[in-house]
Amino acid sequence: MSTAAGDLLRTFENLGPDDQYEVAAAILRRLPELEYGPFTDEELSAIAEETFIELDREEAKRGSEV
Repeated sequence: MSTAAGDLLRTFENLGPDDQYEVAAAILRRLPELEYGPFTDEELSAIAEETFIELDREEAKRGSEV
């Protein structure tokens, strides 16, 4: 991963949950269309939800390691 991508992820992690959701959805909308077509809003919502669940798990894990 490039330095710029790592910086972006660290900045993302410092955002509040609502902003993280909006940023994740905006990034997913900007991805090139895949073979099966663009994502629907429902698909984007599901992907974002899965992402936030994983982020919560990682955050909880880091909190338990402190």
